[in-house]
Amino acid sequence: MNPTATPSRGSRFRPPAEQHGHLSRSRLVALLEERVREQQTVVVVAPSGYGKTSAAAEWAGTHPDRVAWLSLGPLDSDAKHVTSGIIHALQSLASSTADTHLDALNSIDPTDVDPAVAYEVITEALVEAPTPVYPRHRQCPPRAGCATGRTPRRAHRCGV
Repeated sequence: MNPTATPSRGSRFRPPAEQHGHLSRSRLVALLEERVREQQTVVVVAPSGYGKTSAAAEWAGTHPDRVAWLSLGPLDSDAKHVTSGIIHALQSLASSTADTHLDALNSIDPTDVDPAVAYEVITEALVEAPTPVYPRHRQCPPRAGCATGRTPRRAHRCGV
């Protein structure tokens, strides 16, 4: 896969496939598991190309029915677009699990969304879920011209 290509619609909502020559990051996966059990939010920070996405994808593989994945791209500087992506990712998770607490997520129309209302429904559904749901997003692809090399608090523009 070209690292600067924008992910296709389907691949946007699932962790990237393990590539030939993948180096397992078992120590990092174990550390992520430990931190997720201790904290509601875990932030993985490292320079571009250090394997953050690979480690998170490997960890996500250990929780296939509890992870909502969203890869972000250049269009995700718009709040409605990001919100729509988050809703799609969570709806994909809701449809793949028997957890009825996530059914409320299917009531949101991702094509006509008010971010404030959507996040209220999302928060309520996630708080009600009996087991944790791990939202995971990925910032701009490595070597895509993004100067930050990290996920900022606000959406940023990169050279993808």
